[in-house]
Formats: sequence, structure tokens, C-alpha cells
Amino acid sequence: MCFKVGAEPRVTVFRRIIEQIKAIDLNVFVYLDGIDKSKWTLSHDGGKWCGILTTNMSECINGVMKCARQIPIITIV
Repeated sequence: MCFKVGAEPRVTVFRRIIEQIKAIDLNVFVYLDGIDKSKWTLSHDGGKWCGILTTNMSECINGVMKCARQIPIITIV
């Protein structure tokens, strides 16, 4: 849920998810609430980090694929 709330670009949905986290575990809510929201949420970043999540995932997958190129195709299948 922490990733979900951080990756949510809409403030209204962010608030709904953070309330769910608060209901599940108050300690997690207090911890997250103590961190500047512009540092870890897309909904409060002011549009500075648009696309960073998809870019990072693409780079991660590319890194895995580079290693897979050296493996014989029969091993992969």
C-alpha cells in the first residue's frame, strides 16, 4: 500500500489510501506523515517527477534482459 499511495498522482485518491493505511497500522501512518510529501508522493510533487516510475521500471527490465542475452534460449524457455 505504501507504493500505491506514493505512486498515486491524484490528491483525493492519495487521501483515501492514506486513510486506509491509518486504519490498518497507525505507526506506519505516523511514519509516512512525518516525511515531507513532496519527497515521496507523486500527488504532492508539483509535477517534477512525471514518468519517473515507468522510466525506472524500464531500466530495471532492460538490466535483466542484458543478462538474459548470455543464457542459451533453451534455458530461458
